[in-house]
This record gives sequence, C-alpha cells and structure tokens, in this order.
Amino acid sequence: MGAGYLRRLPSGGHNLLLALGLGVLGVVFGLIALAFVRISVGPDGQRFTRAGLAYLLVWLIAMGGRLIFGYGAQHWYTVSLGRWMASSQLSPDVWTGGFALMAMTMVAARTLGLVARFAGQPGAGGFARGVPADADALDRR
Repeated sequence: MGAGYLRRLPSGGHNLLLALGLGVLGVVFGLIALAFVRISVGPDGQRFTRAGLAYLLVWLIAMGGRLIFGYGAQHWYTVSLGRWMASSQLSPDVWTGGFALMAMTMVAARTLGLVARFAGQPGAGGFARGVPADADALDRR
C-alpha cells in the first residue's frame, strides 16, 4: 500500500526534495519515540517493550500534525499555501506521498532501533507473544 503512494510521487520541480524532507522528519519522530521505549525481561526470560505517555504524545504530535496540516490546507491557509507551492514548483500530489513516506520512515526508525537494542540485550531471544510459558501443558489437559 505504501509503495503505491511512493510510485505516484511527482518528480518534477522540488517535489522529491520536499518528500525527502518529510521522510527525514519521520525518522526524527521515530527516533524520539524510540527514546521512550523501555525493554524489560519477564520472569520467564522473555524480553518485551513498554512505552508510556511520552511515547504516545510523540505519535499524537506526528499524526495530529499531519491531520491539522491537511485541514489547514483546505480551510485556513489555502491561498497562501497554493502560492508558496506554485513558486516552489511543488505539485499538490506531493503531500500524499510525502506524508506516507513520513509515516513509513517513522515506523522503520522505531522498529530498526528496537531490533538493534534487542540484539544488544541479554536474555532469551524474540518478543513475548502473549502465550504462557507452559502452553504445551495446557494442551495436554
């Protein structure tokens, strides 16, 4: 699905530069969110992640910012944004692909950061999957 948005990114003017900037912004938000994720080890040795209110706020700011920008582009600053886009040689279609790239890079930065942090942690491999350690014993009952 995300690849479809990227394939439709306009390449003329400064469109790719704006999309790349939004992608970098996604990486920044992803790394900030990652800073608020803690890795813990359960009594069974399984590692798991925990994130709190600060993590939620980072995601809400990133998502809410995109939503507010879209609303504002249609209702608050339509004319001035249109003039700026025309003078900057930007297509209106750049926002869809650029925001999709921002979302994908945000998730990728957070996920790759967690993979790197998990690799550096001692303990049993993998993520906890919500299955009791003695699940086989439950099947035998």
